[in-house]
Amino acid sequence: MRGLAVAILAAVAFVYLPVIHGKFLWDDWPSFRDLQGEQWLHYVFRDFNRWNLYFRPLTVAFFAFQIKLFHSQPEPMHVVLLVIHLINVSLVGVLANRIGYLKEATESRRSWTALVCMLVYGLHPALIESVSWIGCQFDQITTMVTLCGLITNAYIQRPILRAGALSFIFFVAACCKEAASVFPLLVVLFDWALFAQNGERTPQAIIGTVLRRNWRAYAAMLACGIAYLGLRHWALGEVNYLQSSATTAWFARFQEICFVYMRYLRILVWPIAGMGPLHPVDVTQFRYATATSILNDLATLSIVAGGLYLAVRRGSPLGFVILAVTGALLPVLHILPVVFERSSLFHERYATMALAVGCAMLPLLKWPRIAAFSKGTTGMARLLGPAVLFLWLMFAIIDIRTIVPNWANDIALWRWAIALDHHSLLAKDYLLMAYEDSGDIDSALSFGDQLLAEPVTCTSCMLHFAKIALNKNDTARAAAALEKASRSTLVRASPEARQLYLSELGQWLNMQGRHDDARQAFEAALALKPDDNDAKRGLAQANAFIHDAKQMP
Repeated sequence: MRGLAVAILAAVAFVYLPVIHGKFLWDDWPSFRDLQGEQWLHYVFRDFNRWNLYFRPLTVAFFAFQIKLFHSQPEPMHVVLLVIHLINVSLVGVLANRIGYLKEATESRRSWTALVCMLVYGLHPALIESVSWIGCQFDQITTMVTLCGLITNAYIQRPILRAGALSFIFFVAACCKEAASVFPLLVVLFDWALFAQNGERTPQAIIGTVLRRNWRAYAAMLACGIAYLGLRHWALGEVNYLQSSATTAWFARFQEICFVYMRYLRILVWPIAGMGPLHPVDVTQFRYATATSILNDLATLSIVAGGLYLAVRRGSPLGFVILAVTGALLPVLHILPVVFERSSLFHERYATMALAVGCAMLPLLKWPRIAAFSKGTTGMARLLGPAVLFLWLMFAIIDIRTIVPNWANDIALWRWAIALDHHSLLAKDYLLMAYEDSGDIDSALSFGDQLLAEPVTCTSCMLHFAKIALNKNDTARAAAALEKASRSTLVRASPEARQLYLSELGQWLNMQGRHDDARQAFEAALALKPDDNDAKRGLAQANAFIHDAKQMP
């Protein structure tokens, strides 16, 4: 069986092999640039990627180590990410095998089930994003540490040693990513599922059994959680958690939670539907009850309540799987009204831990046997499961090999996003910047011309296009882009957009020789953003031109 496990790891590595040729994506390079310098340790604890909500020192330190070790080359970092995924595949197999052992499954059934769990997790299309994007090491490492903790809880017999190990692992996981806050809950659920189902199923009996086994670990994890919060406060200070004004009402918040929950379940069950880098959703829709939203609400309540009923009243393995997956998803369900992701309401990468936990718990399920009416029917029934698994794996491999190239570089990524949603202004803006960052200015100008011709104004695109055109001394294109941006509501309503517009307008006016008007534009831009270096340089140039003009006879 070990040989088959190694073969599965090799197969997963082969299927995902194209990712090792990928480049930095999205905000990878801006995120890693600060880690190159001498002040990298500062960014380990604060200000990484201009974050003021997140505290992830261990993963950021690991990024800094890779940046220096690999001299800021993305390919080796992709290899590291693939290796972490393979480690997680192995850990899912180890945990699944241990669960089978604790539930007294036969050695053969235990081994084969663990191998199936490894295959399903390793080749699940929901993980394409988290295996292809270097920035997803946050999710993969947190999942890895969480799996190590659950394995530790299942293997170590001595209570004090187990408590010390679990508290240490919890602290490490929390310092990797905030989503690890659910680790103690998962430990409790696993204790309940694995060690409190042999006798009486009353809540009092279950609680008593779980506490007798692991109360020391729970207390130690609580102490480590408090220590983590103290360290986080030291690093970040007072944090202002922005609220989503559209969904502060309880009903809107409830509907948003249900919507996101059902989307993540769809990702776990059928990830290809709607897969992409962006998932923007208008949250104002959750203020109102519609037929679709009511169905979402009822489905969420039915699944969660059903899981609780099956686990508490029936001791059903399916109930524990539902509760564990739900518990792993809690950090990303928008339960707290905090805006931590502006571009999308959900992402495939956030389902990584839930998928790992769900796959590892599959040995709990007792698959129903199909009654056979004849020898022939028995043979067909025995082949049904392997046939379904084989077909699923074939489709998964095709999906992975088809979608992974879209994550190869920024240009491919945002072309894919636009192909999925022709109206995505954010994807268009990102593609324009990707052309510029790659040095393909001709493609950037050509794409900018397309955006100019579109009836809907992408304000951010026009401002970026104007900047690119000005850098090429193409005043005609810059003028057209600025004129279109000036008519947009965003420039009038958003101080940030207006500041960018005024700064680029000043550059264009300088190039036109209208230095007095340029000075006024730069002064207005600096009034909105005093630390804008581009506007400062532009203002200095305008003042120099004006001064020189006054000195001329």
